[in-house]
Amino acid sequence: MKFLYYPGCTAKSTAKSLEETSIAMLKKLGVELVELEKWYCCGVMPGLADDALMPHVSSVRNLLQAQKMKDEVGTNKLVAICSMCYNVLKLVSARIVSDEEKISRINNFLEEEYRGEIEVLHLLDVLRDYVGLDKLKESVESPLNKLKVACYYGCALVRPKEVAVDDPEDPSIMEEVVRALGGEPVDYPYKTECCGAFHVIDEEAVAAAKKDQIKGYAKKMGAKVMVTVCPLCHFNLSFKAREEEIPVVYLTELACYALGLKDVLEDGVKKVVEGVVGKR
Repeated sequence: MKFLYYPGCTAKSTAKSLEETSIAMLKKLGVELVELEKWYCCGVMPGLADDALMPHVSSVRNLLQAQKMKDEVGTNKLVAICSMCYNVLKLVSARIVSDEEKISRINNFLEEEYRGEIEVLHLLDVLRDYVGLDKLKESVESPLNKLKVACYYGCALVRPKEVAVDDPEDPSIMEEVVRALGGEPVDYPYKTECCGAFHVIDEEAVAAAKKDQIKGYAKKMGAKVMVTVCPLCHFNLSFKAREEEIPVVYLTELACYALGLKDVLEDGVKKVVEGVVGKR
C-alpha cells in the first residue's frame, strides 16, 4: 500500500524523530510513503479571506507536485505527518477544489495546471481508514501495559471543521490508537485547547501558562505521558519543562516502542518511554 508523502520543513529539521518513527511504523504495517520529488514550504498560514489567493500558491504548488506523481505511484492520496502542514494543505485544497475561478487564477502562477486531483490525508487517517486499528493491535510486540496516556490534539487537527480528522468537539482517534497499543487513554478537558502556538516567540508567558494548564490537568487525571503529532505543540508543551511535569512524546514514538521498533527511537525518547512504561 503506497501513499504520496509531503514531509514539510519541520520533519526535516527539528522534528526528524516524527518523520523517522512515522515511516518506520507505517512500513511495519505494510504502508510505504513515497516522498514528493520536489516540495516547498506549505505556507504555514493560509489567507483566511475568501479572495486572498496568493497565500495559497505555495500549498497548491505542492499539490501540483503530487498530481505529477500520482500515476507513477498509483494513488492520488497525499499524506502529511505534521499537523500544521496537514491543516494548511487540506484547507487550501478544500477552498479551491470546487471553485474553477480560484484554481484558474492560482494556475497563472504555476508552471503547470493543477486540476484538483489530490486528496490530502493525515497520518491518523491512514492508521484508521487504511491500515485499520485491528491490524495495528495485532502488530504490537511490547504492549504498553495499561500506561495512562494523555492524547493532545491541539488546534490544527480539528479546526476548522472542514479539515478535522475527527469530531472537532470530542475527537477520539488518538485514544483509539493508544488502546490498540495496549495503553489506557485518560479523559481530560484540554486535549483540543491551543498550546499557545507562536506566542512562544514573543509572549513566552502566554505559552507557558497554556502548557501548565494543559499538562497540569492531564497529570491530575493520572496521565504518565502525553502524546501529540504536532511539532509546534510538542515544542511548546516541552518548553522549559520542569522535572515534575509529565513528559511529552510523539504518538509515533510510543507506537514504535509498542511495535518492537525501539532501535528507531532517539536515546532520550527511549529512556522516557521505558521509564513510564516500567512504572506500571
